[in-house]
Amino acid sequence: MPRANRNPERLPAYNSVRDDLIYDDGILFWRHGSGNRAAGSIAGGLNKTSGYWAVMWRGIPFQRARLIWYMFNGTSPLIVDHINGLKTDDRIENLRAATEAQNNQNRAILATSRVGLKGLHKLKNGKYRARISVNKRRYLIGDFPDALAAHAAYALRAMAEFGDFARSK
Repeated sequence: MPRANRNPERLPAYNSVRDDLIYDDGILFWRHGSGNRAAGSIAGGLNKTSGYWAVMWRGIPFQRARLIWYMFNGTSPLIVDHINGLKTDDRIENLRAATEAQNNQNRAILATSRVGLKGLHKLKNGKYRARISVNKRRYLIGDFPDALAAHAAYALRAMAEFGDFARSK
């Protein structure tokens, strides 16, 4: 399946989405059968590259979360963020509009992390340094004797800076 469309201007007419798709607990179903798909069948499939569900609707691929947000709110922000961080959990109560910066603040720890905790790395002297990026600037939080203290300092600062979008794990 091609990459899902993130362009809000490419969304179809609001009523046509509601006419063609049925929402039930984070899943979209086709209201009508067409070609080789049956009415009531699940709309779309999992994009194995991105990890998001995508729906090919009238020849254009869309992220399922974007269509669900649109069905409930009638608008489409540039980014629809998953509050719990699970890319496949498209329940409306788990979705929120976000800026690119807010979406990045809500990212999970990178798989390449050597320490295993977000916002810190180990120094050569054995201490742990906690840092945070805010508005494209990196700030030193401090150096700590152990990883848990450094991570706690990062988590506090992240909550202060990012509020509901803070994710320390």
